[in-house]
Amino acid sequence: MVVYRILQVIVVIADAVLLYFFAVGLGDGSIDSSNILLWLIMLAVPTAALIGASHLYRKGQRIASWLLLAVPAVPTALYGLFILLVIVMQPDFR
Repeated sequence: MVVYRILQVIVVIADAVLLYFFAVGLGDGSIDSSNILLWLIMLAVPTAALIGASHLYRKGQRIASWLLLAVPAVPTALYGLFILLVIVMQPDFR
């Protein structure tokens, strides 16, 4: 249950960040008919992972739900740790 909740929180945060940037892009006009399909795919993948994993978890297939949530959660968590490391260590990129 704990692994499922941790992975679920990471994917929800990733989905929220994507939705924020999608809303900002719609507001400033940078999202238009030329790239809307890419944005919809980027929004659909974590949302589908959340829906599919919750369905699998309710059906009793815990490992399958963990693996499904791990697909978007692991890269998101690694990228978040990288950004946190850059903020904390303040490297000199010269």
